[in-house]
Amino acid sequence: MTSSGGTGKDAAEEFGALLRRARKRKALTQEQVAERCDLGVRTIRRLEAGDFSKTRPATAQALADALGLAPDERDTFLSTVAVGDVRARVADDFGVLLRETRDRKALTQEALAERAAVGVRTVQRLEAGTASGLTVATLRDLADALGLVLGSNERDSFLRAAVDGNRTLHRGSAPGPR
Repeated sequence: MTSSGGTGKDAAEEFGALLRRARKRKALTQEQVAERCDLGVRTIRRLEAGDFSKTRPATAQALADALGLAPDERDTFLSTVAVGDVRARVADDFGVLLRETRDRKALTQEALAERAAVGVRTVQRLEAGTASGLTVATLRDLADALGLVLGSNERDSFLRAAVDGNRTLHRGSAPGPR
């Protein structure tokens, strides 16, 4: 399991540094980024300074979109954000999506857990909608274990569904990797 996701000052500083580097690489001002993702300039400044102990996943998604990050950059960027309490964001919808995707890929809970380097109990709790403290890095590991190709609509929808709790984004995807 990847350990880059987390909470607290270290994760906030890592996220801030990635945000600042990506913004500068795209030659954007803080004001331009704020405008593109409908945030205040002060929020962008505070995020870059690592002043938030936890960044909301929806905010990180909006920033990644505003910066036009490539799939691999996007995964790295989002992996520094803690998703927080899965029950509040994912609950049953993501559990159903995970189970449907796992079944479509003909994997048992045990096989998925082994491939993603997570405990079987984690997979069981996710599918039941009762897991907590899940990081985007763990979600990325699950997507990799399910064979969801980096940059594919299926993978992006899977990660968004986990963060947003909306499995309908993913349901229209064709089975298997693209």
